[in-house]
Amino acid sequence: MPIASKTKGYEKMLTGSEISEADFFVRIQDGDRTAAAEFIASNAPLIRRRFRHKLGRAMRRVFDSQELISTVTRRLDRMVRQGMVRASNKRQMWSLVLEIAENAVVDKSRALRRLERVESEDSPFAAMVRPCLLASDESGEGVEIGELFESLSDPVDREILAMWLNGMSHLLASQLLDMPHATVRKRWERIKDKCRVRIESGPPRGTGGEMGA
Repeated sequence: MPIASKTKGYEKMLTGSEISEADFFVRIQDGDRTAAAEFIASNAPLIRRRFRHKLGRAMRRVFDSQELISTVTRRLDRMVRQGMVRASNKRQMWSLVLEIAENAVVDKSRALRRLERVESEDSPFAAMVRPCLLASDESGEGVEIGELFESLSDPVDREILAMWLNGMSHLLASQLLDMPHATVRKRWERIKDKCRVRIESGPPRGTGGEMGA
């Protein structure tokens, strides 16, 4: 079945309104985060079915379909906020969403493997962070990895954390960020302290945890 014929869920939102399909995607291009979230919500069952076979039994234990939808929603929301979405029709938007989902699965797998093989002074920190990658949106237990990023107000600190999760050394990170190695290491100690505080504080009271990278 053609992709375009599958993505009809959000069309219910257009029924009875004056907005056209073209205008709907223009809204997203112009930064309408609500419209983007509505598109994901209406197509969530399709995304789950598409990736069910890609998430093997072992991977499903640490990355269930609800968490995948939440991650895709957050990443698309960030792209909309930054004006990075250029999809002008259903097919292009569906292609973008699938790409985001593919990357989310790969990133999660890579980060888990990274944390499992950390052997250094960062081992205790890796042991604390690993449950954040395993936290399920459905269970509402624990602090999710995205909340660690949110606890870092400095964009450079968030970038350093992302680099570490992807297995990059501080030396290479310092070169890519054009910063002294010593500065990156000093920032890293501050990053770990902030993340520890966030993890030890637990999920937001009354919510059980939300948001992510």
